[in-house]
Amino acid sequence: MSYGRAFQVFRSERGALALAALLVFANAAAGVVKPWPLALIIDSVLGSTPMPRWISHLANGLDQAETLTALALVSLALHGIQALLQYGQHALVIRSGLRGLASTRQQLFETLLRRSMRSHHKAALGDLIYRASWDVYAFQTFLQKGVFGALAACASLGGMIWVMARLNPGLSVATLAVAPVLVVVMRHFGPGMTRLSDAGHRADSEITSVIQQRLSALLVVQAYGQEEREAVSFSGRVSAAFHARLTQHRYELQYLVLIGLGFGLGLSLILWAGSIQVAQGALSVGGLLVFLAYANQLFEPLNQLSYVGASLSDARAGMARVFELLDASDDASQDSPTARSIEVIQLTSTPRPSMNDSRPEMSVAGMRSGHALTTGPGRIQFEEVGFCYREGVPVLNRFTATLEPAKTVALIGPSGAGKTTLLHLIYRFLDPLSGRILVDGVDVRDFRLRDWRRLLAYVPQETILFPGTIRENIAYGRIEAAQAEVETAARAAFAESFINRLPQGYDTLLGDGGVRLSTGEMQRINLARAYLKNAPIVLLDEPTSALDQESEHMVIQSLGQHAAGRTVVFVTHREPMLAIANQVIRVG
Repeated sequence: MSYGRAFQVFRSERGALALAALLVFANAAAGVVKPWPLALIIDSVLGSTPMPRWISHLANGLDQAETLTALALVSLALHGIQALLQYGQHALVIRSGLRGLASTRQQLFETLLRRSMRSHHKAALGDLIYRASWDVYAFQTFLQKGVFGALAACASLGGMIWVMARLNPGLSVATLAVAPVLVVVMRHFGPGMTRLSDAGHRADSEITSVIQQRLSALLVVQAYGQEEREAVSFSGRVSAAFHARLTQHRYELQYLVLIGLGFGLGLSLILWAGSIQVAQGALSVGGLLVFLAYANQLFEPLNQLSYVGASLSDARAGMARVFELLDASDDASQDSPTARSIEVIQLTSTPRPSMNDSRPEMSVAGMRSGHALTTGPGRIQFEEVGFCYREGVPVLNRFTATLEPAKTVALIGPSGAGKTTLLHLIYRFLDPLSGRILVDGVDVRDFRLRDWRRLLAYVPQETILFPGTIRENIAYGRIEAAQAEVETAARAAFAESFINRLPQGYDTLLGDGGVRLSTGEMQRINLARAYLKNAPIVLLDEPTSALDQESEHMVIQSLGQHAAGRTVVFVTHREPMLAIANQVIRVG
C-alpha cells in the first residue's frame, strides 16, 4: 500500500490542510521565540549582561520589577499565541481526518452492499464489520498523528537546529550527535511494528467474527448446552489476541526505551559541554538555560517523530486492510456496456386481497431497437445452466427448464439440489457459470440490473425484519408508499389482524429480528413487503417451512390470491404448497 493513495482520501480537504500546514510553521516560529524572555530575565535583569539594543530601547524608563513584569507578560503572550495556533491546526486536521474517515466508511459500506452473495458466503462477517467499523480509523490516525505529527515535528526541528547553530555551533554538534543513532533505531524497528500491528488487527478482527457468529447462533448454543465449550474456545482466541497485542506493544516499548536513551544521551552531552563553557566564561548561565530549553524543544519533535513511526505503522496496517477489501475482485453481477433498459408499461397501483383483477404487465425494450420485445410477466427459460460455489463441486449441471408466464411454479427436490440457487440466478444475485437464463428469449444479463430487479419481488426463507416500525418494514421496497397502500398490502398478506392488535399498530417498533412477532407473523410482514412492490414476478424460498398449520394456511391462501396475472416461483418441501402450483419442476 502506498501512502500516496492514502492522501487521495483527503483530496477534498486540500484547502483546510494547506491552512493547517501554515499554522504548523507559525507554531514552530512561536516555539523558537518562546525561550528568550527566560534568558533575558536571567542574564540581563537578574544578571549583568547588557540587554540587546532594541529591547533596551523598549524597556527604557522601566525599573527592574517593571521589566520583569513586562518580560513575564511577553512569555505569557507567546504561550497564548502558540496555544491558539495549535488549537487552529489541530481543529482543522481533526475535522479533515474525520471527513476522510466518513468518506472511506461510506465507500466501504457501499462496496459491501454491492458484493455478490457468493463473496459474502466466502468472507467472515465479523471481519468485514471490524474493517468497516474500526480499521477505517487508521485514515484519521494517518493524517492526524502521522502526516501532521511528522510535519509539526520537522518544522520545530528545523527551527530549533537553525537557532541553536547560530547560538552555539559547538553545543549544536553535541546535540545532533545522537541523531544518527535515532535514525538507525527508527529504521530498524519500523517494519517490525507494521508487521506486528497487522497481526494485532487480524487477531482483533477474528474476535469480532467469533462474537458475531456465536450471538447469531445463540439459540443453538444454549439449546445444546455448549456455553462452556464456546467460552473455552473463545478464551483461546482471546489469549491469541492478547499475546498478539502484547508482542506488538512490547516491541513498541523497546523502541521507545531506545529512543528515550538516545534523548538522554543528547541532553547529557549538552549539559556536560555547556557547563564547561559556563565555567570557562564562554557562555552565560542564561545562555545555557536557553540552549537547554531549545534542546528540550529539539528532542520533543524528535520524540514526536518516534511516535509518528509507531502511529504510521499501525495506520498503514489498518489502511491496507481497508484497501484490500475495496480492491478485492468480486463476481457481483454488473451491467454490460450494451445492457438494455426495461420499461414497465402497466402495473396496478396497489395489491388487493382479491387479485383476480390485478394483472401487472411489463415491456422489455432494447436501447438500440427501441421496440417492445415482450409483454406480460415473461416466460423464464433455463438453458443448460451450470453453477458451483466451490470449484469442482457443481450445484447445477446443464439444468434446463421453462417456467411458463403468469403461472405459479413450484421448485421441488432434495436439499442441496440447487433450488434456492435458481431463485438467486433469476434475481441475479449470482450469474450462471455456464448456460443462460432467458426472459421471453432475451438473456437476463442483457437487461440493466436495476431495471430487471424492479420487476421482481423476493421473499427469502429466513424472515428478515429491520429495526423500526412495522410500516417501515412493509414499505422498505417502496418507502414513498401511502399508508393506505401499506395497509392494503398487509391485508393481502393476512397480517392486518395481528398488526391492529399491537399497541401502536403500524407504528409499533420492532427490535432486531422482529422479537415482538411470532415466526408466522414475521413471514406475513415479509409477504406484505413483497406484495407492496407489486412486481410481475414473485420469488419465494420455502415461505412456509417454519410455520405452523394455521399460519401456513394463511400464507398459501394469500399467495393463491396474489398470484393472479403474475409469474410466481417458489421453493418448497411442503405438500400443501403444491395445491396452488400450476407447474411443478423437479430439481436434482
